Amino acid sequence: MFKYPPGSAASNQSDASGRVSLPLVTQGTNLQEKYIDVSVVEGAATCKSPSSSPMATSENVTINGIAFLKETGQEGAAGNIYDWIGYSTTKGSACISLTLVLHSTNPDNYVTPPPVYDKTAESAVFPAIMSTYANQ
Repeated sequence: MFKYPPGSAASNQSDASGRVSLPLVTQGTNLQEKYIDVSVVEGAATCKSPSSSPMATSENVTINGIAFLKETGQEGAAGNIYDWIGYSTTKGSACISLTLVLHSTNPDNYVTPPPVYDKTAESAVFPAIMSTYANQ
């Protein structure tokens, strides 16, 4: 489906979903983890990222000649922030979603706040990963 980036590690896998942990560009910031969730749903009424919410923005994009619904959003939970970009496409009756996630914490929750991570630098690998996607 796509090539694992150097330094990444696959974990939490099943037949219909999996997670690939990605290395952080810079250690010691408020960024806790960076990963890709991959999911496959057969017969989905609407092909969307499992992270999709009413607050997400969406647009249609084409990568390697494949049409994707690209969704972007942010979720928060108890001092944690999840910035995500989801790419969803169909193959036959399957909805395939790749959701790229940057999980950070609110720096104001620390006595000595860590530096805020560089979102541009940390997410730069996402387009490179998506450029390897092939619907085979």
